[in-house]
Amino acid sequence: MITVIIPVYNAEDFLEESLNSVLNQNFKDFEVICVNDGSTDLSLGILEGYAVSDSRFKIITQENQGLSGARNTGIEHVQGDYVSFVDSDDYIESEMFECMYNKAKENDYDVVECNLHHEFPDGSIDTEECEQYTDIGQLLMNGRNVVWNKIYKREWLLASGVTFPVGYIYEDLAFYSKLVANIRSIAYVKPAFYYYVQRKDSINRSQDLKTLNIIPVLQDVKDYYIKTGKYDIYKDEL
Repeated sequence: MITVIIPVYNAEDFLEESLNSVLNQNFKDFEVICVNDGSTDLSLGILEGYAVSDSRFKIITQENQGLSGARNTGIEHVQGDYVSFVDSDDYIESEMFECMYNKAKENDYDVVECNLHHEFPDGSIDTEECEQYTDIGQLLMNGRNVVWNKIYKREWLLASGVTFPVGYIYEDLAFYSKLVANIRSIAYVKPAFYYYVQRKDSINRSQDLKTLNIIPVLQDVKDYYIKTGKYDIYKDEL
């Protein structure tokens, strides 16, 4: 089974497209943990509609903790053999979980990654093909440091102890950079299954915020490598 974690905060305008893309997967053995992160719009009502009609959809409501806090809450409730993250304003192809799960089971991989699409506000789509690295140093320097174009083996993910840093943007960078130090095996599938929708008001499209907020995130990553005794091994790559 795959557990899909979807953080939700005031996503009423696009939430159904995201949830439907998960609901319509060819692979049916999944659960969806929807973390309602203090929404003040109609998001909770939308989630409740899905939970009533399909028992695989589960809702956790909490006070607003941001994207990292919502994802961390989801991780605490995972039941599946593999974990996936889908953002509430993105959507996925119907073959995604079937293809990636089958690949993961081929050789008990810790992580399986797919290619992805960038969808822009004008409706144009750009496809990004990820480089296929297996060396940890290469993954640190050149890997695609987003969390949602991958599935992760639950047992391995929980054993790593890695969570998302609360209070920052660039949470994907911190999570990914810490997690790759623990990877024993990673595999790739060629199709671009994930649609990363870049909206006009997306926080990650603000250059000012990017510049200011990446410094503490990088320090957080460095502190993790020092704490785990891996800094000297990957100092050059970091």
